[in-house]
Amino acid sequence: MSDPKDTKKAHNKTEEIGRRIWLAGLGAYGQSYDNVQNSVEKINNESRSYFEKLVARGEELENQTRKTLHETRENAVKKTNSKIREQKEKLASQAEKLQKFSLDSLSLDKLKPDMPSLENLTDTINGRLDDIRSRINDLLPGMATREDIQALSEKIDKLAANTRGSRAKKPAAPKAPDSEQPDSK
Repeated sequence: MSDPKDTKKAHNKTEEIGRRIWLAGLGAYGQSYDNVQNSVEKINNESRSYFEKLVARGEELENQTRKTLHETRENAVKKTNSKIREQKEKLASQAEKLQKFSLDSLSLDKLKPDMPSLENLTDTINGRLDDIRSRINDLLPGMATREDIQALSEKIDKLAANTRGSRAKKPAAPKAPDSEQPDSK
């Protein structure tokens, strides 16, 4: 049999080897834990950095988009205001022409038979004025020239009322032709 001293030495040696294996495993676990911690910190820092880059890029795009929208809106407002001014000028010109128009100056005997009646012309003009007024009102929301258009609309309404009122008047008796002689053909 073996000597108890040798057995004790073998037991101690085995114990020491087992302990060293356990310590190596523990060290490997600690090293893995440290590696994972470092990786997590690195990923966390990179994520923050990447997130900040994305935020900065988002701010750039937001500013560019706002600038583009502002410029587009300004251009649309300028174009719309220009078109409104043109329509106002046209309407004002037409309003002046309508004011100058007088049924007394119209000689009914000179009208051609195929010419539309005065009532039809008045209705057509009023319809066109209503259409123009509607188009202008569609272009106006939120713009500063609404008051001008309102005043012009009131003038148009007055002119339309005057034109309608003129229909109620009896036309003057036909004037005798001055120097026109009927054709003897």
